[in-house]
Amino acid sequence: MDHDVYSPCPCGSGKKLKWCCHTVRTEMQRIEGMIENEQTIAALKAIDSLKQSESSNPWVLTTQARLLLQSEERDKATDCIDTLLKHHPEHPSGLSLRALDELSAEGPMPGLVKVQDAVRVGSEHSPQEIARLLMATASLLTERSQIPAAGKHLELAAQLDPSSEPIAQYLQNFRSSLSVPPLLKERFLIYSEEPVPEKHNDRYQTAITLAQQGAWHRAAEELDTLSGPLKNQKDVWRNLGLCYTWTIDNDRAVRALRKYIAMETDFNNASRFEALAQSLENRFPWGEELDAVRLTYAIDNPTEIIPKLEAHDRFHALDIPAPDPQQPESVTEHPEAMFSVLDRPIGEWQEDCTPEELARSLGEVLLYNQTTELPARFIIQLPCNEHRDETQNWIEKESGVDPLEPTETETITHGSGRPHPISVRWQIPDKTPRHEFRRLTNKERFVWLTQTWSQVALEQLDGLTPAEAARKQTYKASLGAMLLVLEQEFLWETTSAPLQVVRKRLGLPAQTVLENETLDPETLPLSDFGRLSISTLSDDQLLIAFQECDRFRLLPPLLRLGDEMLNRPTLETRVDLGMVCAALSNSAHSVFDTDAAIKYTQRGREFDKKYQRDLCAFWDLNELPIQFYVPENQSNTEKLLNHIVEKHGQDPSVQQALAQILQRFGLLDQSGELIQKPESDSILMPGGEQNDKLWLPEQEQTATEKPKLWVPGDD
Repeated sequence: MDHDVYSPCPCGSGKKLKWCCHTVRTEMQRIEGMIENEQTIAALKAIDSLKQSESSNPWVLTTQARLLLQSEERDKATDCIDTLLKHHPEHPSGLSLRALDELSAEGPMPGLVKVQDAVRVGSEHSPQEIARLLMATASLLTERSQIPAAGKHLELAAQLDPSSEPIAQYLQNFRSSLSVPPLLKERFLIYSEEPVPEKHNDRYQTAITLAQQGAWHRAAEELDTLSGPLKNQKDVWRNLGLCYTWTIDNDRAVRALRKYIAMETDFNNASRFEALAQSLENRFPWGEELDAVRLTYAIDNPTEIIPKLEAHDRFHALDIPAPDPQQPESVTEHPEAMFSVLDRPIGEWQEDCTPEELARSLGEVLLYNQTTELPARFIIQLPCNEHRDETQNWIEKESGVDPLEPTETETITHGSGRPHPISVRWQIPDKTPRHEFRRLTNKERFVWLTQTWSQVALEQLDGLTPAEAARKQTYKASLGAMLLVLEQEFLWETTSAPLQVVRKRLGLPAQTVLENETLDPETLPLSDFGRLSISTLSDDQLLIAFQECDRFRLLPPLLRLGDEMLNRPTLETRVDLGMVCAALSNSAHSVFDTDAAIKYTQRGREFDKKYQRDLCAFWDLNELPIQFYVPENQSNTEKLLNHIVEKHGQDPSVQQALAQILQRFGLLDQSGELIQKPESDSILMPGGEQNDKLWLPEQEQTATEKPKLWVPGDD
């Protein structure tokens, strides 16, 4: 690669090459060629030779440090970075490499201090380098479940390098992920509305500017100093709490946020920030997870017990997870059989049944064969609730294991073995319509929210129940925060009526409808989109609000906003309403409303006819995964699949998309072999043959790559 002397220096200093590292230009271009050809060892040897005459050159040292980090030679890389920063203490790339080194070795807490040093120095002169560092930091923070901090680092990365497609895609994936609760994606901003005494104003404004630029560590130091003389200024505490949140100093963040909440008179604002504080404490409004007990019994042979459990109407056989191909067999042991223990037989599906009539899981039973290291075992796993002893005794009796000799008793105090107190673990009868599952789940949650929750003692209320805490002013914001979380976590319906019932019973302020001609959806708190008076929004406000809800996957308000858009004639010439239908179909499918999802798909087809365009394959592929979730309409699924194969089967992008859908539902392996034949033999394969292999396009694309034709739900 030929570097122009007037281009930015590759060392990352922010200077022109002519005024920085031009003396090593020829040799470094040769070394870069080696790196491009993956000749890492040769490149490192060439750098060692060059360092004899250019021992402090930043281009040489940054290149060597990166290669050593990639080669996992951390000690040598650290020495190289130390040398670089000794000669160039404020070098942006040097500080960035030091931060990456610390993050990988020491974890996010000490590493973030170094990240902040790099942001302070490099944001102006080397924004792309710092943006890449911030993206790597966000990835690590996400792995460590520091979600608010991860999101803010991604936002800053996109701000510094708006042209980076990987950063933009990562940020969008983060925002649209349904696994990230909306309150953890909330757009908290640094600002100041209150006047500050003149003698402190300059320093305070400097701290605000630092925080807005992403220098949250330095801003927190300034705000912490000012919090003494400005202790009655609520904005100081809010901004300080946010800076601590984004540098994952969670204990200090919670203390600062709670001081702000105590001063905040707006109940909705106080509730939002209290929800943030509770999330930093890992406290949730549905109560503490229950501990579980795991009882192990030595048995002679599991095959003697398995038929007995299979024939019993209160033991329901579960699918055994497939082995992880990345793990050797010696690492992961898989059971011979797994059963859910039910409180009653599953029975047949009945119309208009209630949640109370459904069979519920009381625990699990696992059976293991003998291995070279372990004997055959029978394992009972139960939540530690009031039914534990009774259930254990019943399982021992019905399965025939010796109740006098459990060889091991283990209490699970963390992890996936601990159920939530409100876990809905039903065993639904076969052929239950999908919409009925949705109806039953919503009814169960409605009953729990309106009748049970207010009587559950909660740790974040100091052991009080919500009904007891509601009588004390100091707990009002905590209760408001819990209801916000419950509204966004557990309600699939497009209405918050159950929460309004609870608010009224607890004497909390009702969620008022937002009606404001000057309202800006781009800055509206995410938790407020459900309060919008949608019919009064202008066309511009409606468009922006829909885009924001789609970006952050706020499904209930998104569905309401989309319905309004489809019914506004003024938008037909401004918006592609077909693609609005695609977003609504995907969203309805995500909340298990298959009827609505199919309805939106059909409306999308109608708009395409109106627009005189042919996106038949797009809509067919959009509808197919929805139909897979409607087992009672299997014939519709088969007809649609045959239609796709017959009409679009020779299009490689359609073939690739279809393969991905079938793989997602466990019908196809990566090579195109059918894993599980449908009950009907009427499904065609490309070319009209009825065989066991789905034809895939030639090797231009692999099964793990995205199809050229976008399939809703695949991003």
